[in-house]
Amino acid sequence: LQVALQRTEQGRVHFQRLFHTVPVSTAIVAKDRSILDVNQAYCERFGFTREQALGRSMSDLGVGLIEEDRQRLSAQLQQHRSARNLILSGLRKDGKIYQVLVNAEMVEFDGEDRVLISSMDVTDMLRAEAANVARLQAEAESQTKGRMLAQIAEEKAASDRLRVLADE
Repeated sequence: LQVALQRTEQGRVHFQRLFHTVPVSTAIVAKDRSILDVNQAYCERFGFTREQALGRSMSDLGVGLIEEDRQRLSAQLQQHRSARNLILSGLRKDGKIYQVLVNAEMVEFDGEDRVLISSMDVTDMLRAEAANVARLQAEAESQTKGRMLAQIAEEKAASDRLRVLADE
């Protein structure tokens, strides 16, 4: 029994170290949506200290997923007990909407279900990707227009040659 308790405590210590050092904002949330723990990346991203976040919900803090996406994540967790690589919309502290890549899982801590949720702001990455797609589309359209103009020029030149031949 002593060995089992020691392994359990070692597991907790390892989990805590990993949780607090992972560079992705991560939180442990209770069923009532209150925050039980957050890591340093969470604090840096949302601009709160760990102490300010504990016991409050993201809504209380004025940040987090917009309601429709929070419900979508909640439904996914209820159905599958996990959610992987969902791109959802959230609200920043300054009131601006951002896009976030979310992974979440229902886990048991101290005999109760909790949600372990990690997220990464992908707003800039998605904007860059959209700009790149738009640039590629514009280039393709430009190339198509260029080919059409070259074809028209060739047809006009051929027409002009025919006209000269007809006039002779």
